Amino acid sequence: MIIDDIEKVSVFNDYSDHKNIRSWMVIPPLLYREDVIGLITLDSHMSNGFSRSMLDIGIAFASQAAIAIKKMPDFLKNSVIPNVN
Repeated sequence: MIIDDIEKVSVFNDYSDHKNIRSWMVIPPLLYREDVIGLITLDSHMSNGFSRSMLDIGIAFASQAAIAIKKMPDFLKNSVIPNVN
C-alpha cells in the first residue's frame, strides 16, 4: 500500500510524530508459510515518494527476508561458530 500524501489521510491527523513524513509505504506482511512474522513500513519526507516498482521490489525483499528470518535459528544451531574470548 502506498499513501502519496499522508496529510490528505485523516487517520494520520492525530499523530504528531509524523511532522516530517509526507508519504508512506507498507510492504505486505512478511509471511513464512502461513505465519505472519513481521511488517515493513517505509516513509519519505517528500509527497509521492514511492512508486509501484518500489513496492514490487519491497515485496520481493520481504519474501526473501521472511525466509531468512525463519531459517536463522536452525542455521545458528547447526553452524560451527568459533568461541572468541
